[in-house]
Amino acid sequence: MYDCLVPLYGEYKLYHKKGSDSFNVSFAGDKGKNNSKLRHKLIEAGVFKSKHIPEIYLRASKEQRLALLQGLMDTDGTVSSAGQCEFVQKSILIADGFCELLSTLGIKYNRTAKIPRCNGKECDEVQRITFYTDKKLPCFRLQRKYDRLKENLNKRMLYKSIIDIQPIESVPVKCISVDNPESLYLCGKRFTVTHNTALAAALSLYFLIADGEDGAEVLLAANSKEQAKICFGMCSNFAKGLDPKGKYLTTYRADILFDLTKSSLKVLAADDTKLDGFNASFGLLDEYHAAPTSKVKDVIKSSMAMRENPHLAVITTAGFSKENPCYQDRSVAIEVLNGLKKDDELFAAIFSMDSNDD
Repeated sequence: MYDCLVPLYGEYKLYHKKGSDSFNVSFAGDKGKNNSKLRHKLIEAGVFKSKHIPEIYLRASKEQRLALLQGLMDTDGTVSSAGQCEFVQKSILIADGFCELLSTLGIKYNRTAKIPRCNGKECDEVQRITFYTDKKLPCFRLQRKYDRLKENLNKRMLYKSIIDIQPIESVPVKCISVDNPESLYLCGKRFTVTHNTALAAALSLYFLIADGEDGAEVLLAANSKEQAKICFGMCSNFAKGLDPKGKYLTTYRADILFDLTKSSLKVLAADDTKLDGFNASFGLLDEYHAAPTSKVKDVIKSSMAMRENPHLAVITTAGFSKENPCYQDRSVAIEVLNGLKKDDELFAAIFSMDSNDD
């Protein structure tokens, strides 16, 4: 079974451990000679006498990253009878790399520091990393460990939750866009899938099911119907997470119905000539910077005339044209924020670089 390692690591020496059925395999090379192929490979990788996961490994293909995870877990990982996987490591560098490796594969984890005890005595602090994955994305190849993995993860384990929001000191930021059909990108050390439309989707669902208004009508619009569908797709995913059996929330091609209050959420066409006949309680206009006119916004706003407490939300990334209506609204918002104008019906939040930043 060791012969397959020779092409990779060079010649080996096999030692039988006295009084046991185990063997030691040494690739150290000949004594006094610098002829260990394995040693040179470790030096080239930058891990000789510096154990860590090189960045190139963390940016490899998914198959290679999964194989790396499986190798680490087969040797040093454990799994409980309930399917909880655990990796314990003294080295902070390896623990950091291991956590990033999990994140690149979309695996949620929990990391804590603990002081282990051995024979009643406290040992040095170790990093304990626990997580769940299933047999669709197995972190083991050893059969005895693989068999303990869950067949399928519970749906709640596939989602992340916001558990706290804290204000932080203002730092220079810049709006970005990415070359992705859904405009999604990965954010933070845990590679959270992010898009500002996710907040809008959450708002839309709130006004659909939790605003306390019978017959609520939530309208989603954008400069193009394709852009509005991005928000609708997120609304649909959130709705399925809230009501997986579809008992109260029914999702159609471009509509979501909330049966308890006879409320609906709809995606609108960008063509303002087709927007008559609505009675919106909440309207969302996405990527407003690309709108050449304010007609769609005006139609949605005028459809709210019969509502007692309507809301209109406009979200956008930064644009370039100062002629479009978005820039005009931004100018008004800045005047309100600076106290030059008063408008109790307007709430504005602008995230941008400070004026003195390069």
